[in-house]
Amino acid sequence: MFAQPAAFETARITPGDLIEEGPCQLPVRDEGAAVRIRIDTGGLPFTIRNGRIDEAAKTPVKPLRLGIALKDPIASARIAAILCQPALMSFHIRRKE
Repeated sequence: MFAQPAAFETARITPGDLIEEGPCQLPVRDEGAAVRIRIDTGGLPFTIRNGRIDEAAKTPVKPLRLGIALKDPIASARIAAILCQPALMSFHIRRKE
């Protein structure tokens, strides 16, 4: 909780690629596997800010930061990023060209 309303953003880090499908359903794939991240902000409007983390990492791929930023200042909020199992997903992975 904040003493006064303030901007708030949280993030999830993944080595995979984001497949932009919709504002609350974010499929992420990595090495042929995929998972869907469902964002729940309790109805508060938000935006997704993603980008590769440009650091000297000892990994084959630079990690992707999935930023979840609330659009309006808040005094308190709850943000959940729920991982859905691949077997329960109903989307097709599309290769980015």
